[in-house]
Amino acid sequence: MEKLNDTFSQIAESIKGEAALRSQELSEAEKRVLMEDEAIISKEPSLEEQNTGTLHKEEINEAVSVLAVVSDGTAGDAGRIETQKTDEVSVKKEEDNSAIIVDNIENYRHKMALINGLDDARSSAGDNPTTDGDSLPPPTDGKLLGMVVDESVMEMPAETIKKKGLKGPLVKFGTAFIAFILLIYVLGIMLFCIIFPPCTYIGDIECGLKSRSSVAEEFAANQYEFEIFLQGRENCNAIIMSKDIDAVSDYDTGVIKNAGRNALQLMMWPVYAVKGHTYLLPVNISYSSEKLQASISESDLMASDKKRQPTDAYLGYDEVSGSIEIIPEDGGTTPDEEKLFNAISYELTTVNAGQAQVIVNLDEQNCYLEPKVFSDDEELLEAKEEAAYLSRASITYDWNGSEVVVDGRQISEWLKIDNSKVSLDQEKVAEFVEETAAVYDTYNMPYLFTTTDGRQIEIERHGYGWKTDTEAETAALIENIEKGEVINKEPVYSYTGYVKGSNDIGESYVEIDLTAQHLYLYVEGQLELETNLVSGGPPNGDYTPDGIYGITYKTTNAILRGPGYETPVSYWMPYNGSIGMHDASWRSEFGEEIYKTSGSHGCVNLPPQAAATIYGYVCTNFPVVSYW
Repeated sequence: MEKLNDTFSQIAESIKGEAALRSQELSEAEKRVLMEDEAIISKEPSLEEQNTGTLHKEEINEAVSVLAVVSDGTAGDAGRIETQKTDEVSVKKEEDNSAIIVDNIENYRHKMALINGLDDARSSAGDNPTTDGDSLPPPTDGKLLGMVVDESVMEMPAETIKKKGLKGPLVKFGTAFIAFILLIYVLGIMLFCIIFPPCTYIGDIECGLKSRSSVAEEFAANQYEFEIFLQGRENCNAIIMSKDIDAVSDYDTGVIKNAGRNALQLMMWPVYAVKGHTYLLPVNISYSSEKLQASISESDLMASDKKRQPTDAYLGYDEVSGSIEIIPEDGGTTPDEEKLFNAISYELTTVNAGQAQVIVNLDEQNCYLEPKVFSDDEELLEAKEEAAYLSRASITYDWNGSEVVVDGRQISEWLKIDNSKVSLDQEKVAEFVEETAAVYDTYNMPYLFTTTDGRQIEIERHGYGWKTDTEAETAALIENIEKGEVINKEPVYSYTGYVKGSNDIGESYVEIDLTAQHLYLYVEGQLELETNLVSGGPPNGDYTPDGIYGITYKTTNAILRGPGYETPVSYWMPYNGSIGMHDASWRSEFGEEIYKTSGSHGCVNLPPQAAATIYGYVCTNFPVVSYW
């Protein structure tokens, strides 16, 4: 064991000598590697390790083979080290001790392989260490310490050789590539001082890869047409072309030539070439104000069918809440021509060279006529509180058989606001009453009547039907609203029919056919009586009038007086002033053409029994339909 330890000590001393020769050529990192390796090789097993194992012959041969590779690089032309076969040495040492020694040698072998240029430095060395006593013998014939070195272990690991062999070419390629990129970059800066980079735009005009001078000349020689896009409300737009207003652009060619030519912009040319870049260069534009004004007036924005006047905010009925609320203002769609002209004129001062479109947003530029009263108006807010009181009223009419409701919705239309004071507009209330009466009143209106013999004839009502007293009802309605009443009512009538509705005759009436001199009495649709009669006639011109009437009243035992006569009757039923139905006990015949020679003074003469029956059915306002 002592012999083996001495051998490793000699190997370590030999390696120290070789490291000293290379110390001046190595970097600090390589020196640290050598120092670590010296420590590893110089490490001797402890006493415990010396007594616990045996170093096998094969492990020693492997260690010597590694040292032979290193020694081969140092000796250069001296040849390979010859090792002599040694006798098989048996030492008592455990496998753990031999493994430690072999691992240390293996670590050193891998680290020594990383030292660059070691072969060149050692090939010229002729001062190999000599053997003296127990020191290591000089490498001769590839043998060391009398042990044979396996030729296969002379080869370095393939991975180490590959890394070492590729390092140089990769560095050279990377350096060349970077130099090439820098060259392209510098050439680009020089080139784009003369031409524009790809994907370069001036306004909306593409100028990429064109010379700066030619682009400037192109702008100077051409008048690029552009459009003025008027963007209105509700998708109502218009377009005015630059030629329509005689627009002329005055370009600064110097500015165009030097666009993007400062140092920073030139250095950014790779980014501009990939992403593109647009230069906004101001341009002076002159135009005809008269033609601009004319173009505005003739545009679609000013078409009458596309203009809606603004409306003020107001108090109105909200169907959802069932109360009077503020209805927001409506801005409408009517442009203010003066404001629009000024907005376009301003935008034309901001036009850039090559710009294809100038956008004027009428809303953003406040180019519309505006309402005078807005939702946040203080007076309107105060009026809303007062209106809430009036809107509480609810009047439900039975207007000649039809329901008519006056509620908050209707009332909101009659409100009048004066300095936040709310009141009812009486003229509007009266207008409502008159309009409603015209719909439902039947007084003196024509009526399409179906006769007993099946004919349809149009007959005028005379003093018969439903008629609203509009003046009295207007006053009553205003009072109802101001009191906040919730009621059901009928309007005030000056005349009424026998039944409600447009068919105010109903199913009960007296039908008088003057041509046939015959009378029919219908009660609830049933014919209760029919009889002949004698009416007024030609001899004295006292014709019985036709039309629809209502019984004024009825009485018995009346005396009828007129020019030259005074006649008592048992049943008197007037329906048109002094004209009515009565019994004629002095006559023995009725009907046919008696009226032509011996007619009445205009009344309808009836047989006494028929008169009595009719008298029992009729009442005030009972309809009488008379026709020739």
